[in-house]
Amino acid sequence: MSKDTEDDDGYVKPLSFLEMVKNFKETTKEFINNGGKLVEPMVYTNRLGKCNDCEHLIREKMRCGACGCLLEAKAKMKSAHCPQGKWENGMPDKNDKK
Repeated sequence: MSKDTEDDDGYVKPLSFLEMVKNFKETTKEFINNGGKLVEPMVYTNRLGKCNDCEHLIREKMRCGACGCLLEAKAKMKSAHCPQGKWENGMPDKNDKK
C-alpha cells in the first residue's frame, strides 16, 4: 500500500483525506494528459471484478483502500492503474492510432 502502515494484527491505517485528494489529482491529470480515453466495457468489468476480490476494497463506498479512489470511475480510465498491480495497464502501445 502507498504510505499505509500495517500492524501485527493486520490493521491497515486508512489514507488521510489529503492523500486521497492527491491520488485523485494524479490519476485525473494522467487521464487528461492521455486524451481522456476510456477502456472497453469488458476491461472495465474485469477491473471491477479484480477490485471486488481485493482485500483493500471498501465495499460500502466502492473505494480502494490502497489509493482512496472511487473505483467505478477510476476503472473506466484507460490510463489508470491499480496501486496493488492487479490490473493490466490499459494504455495502447505507441503504434495504436486510437
